[in-house]
Amino acid sequence: KVIPDAGPRTNDPKKGVAMVGACPWVVNYNVPVACESLSQAQVLCDQIREAKGGLKGVQAMALKNENGIEVACNLLEIEEIGPED
Repeated sequence: KVIPDAGPRTNDPKKGVAMVGACPWVVNYNVPVACESLSQAQVLCDQIREAKGGLKGVQAMALKNENGIEVACNLLEIEEIGPED
């Protein structure tokens, strides 16, 4: 059960509720890469994303668009790994 920070403690079932959340700043980069396929770019993503043992606080995914293939990176902990890194 979620207790609201402000407003009434109960809700009117006819009106519903609204919730707002926030997170710290996230830095995003979409970097064009010279790869022949998405699977090649995915190998690069696996090397840099935290979930696969890469850089702390980094999410990465390979994308294909009209201009070619790119790696999209989110830097979630910019105090640990920032744009200059």
